[in-house]
Amino acid sequence: MVIYLRWPQKCFLILAAISRQAPLIELEIADYGSLREDLIVLLKVLDPIFEIIRPDDIRDVISNEGIK
Repeated sequence: MVIYLRWPQKCFLILAAISRQAPLIELEIADYGSLREDLIVLLKVLDPIFEIIRPDDIRDVISNEGIK
């Protein structure tokens, strides 16, 4: 069954869903003085997205094959 007729590929559907939810995510992250700490805080902020979207889908979106 095709549920994403509006988008040519599944990765575009996923990007649209992330973009729609992005305004709800607080991305103002303080500078903690180390890249490691900054990334830990960023990943904690993005964790809700990672709980909804499967790792395979995220890999598909960021891979060269995901967007043609």
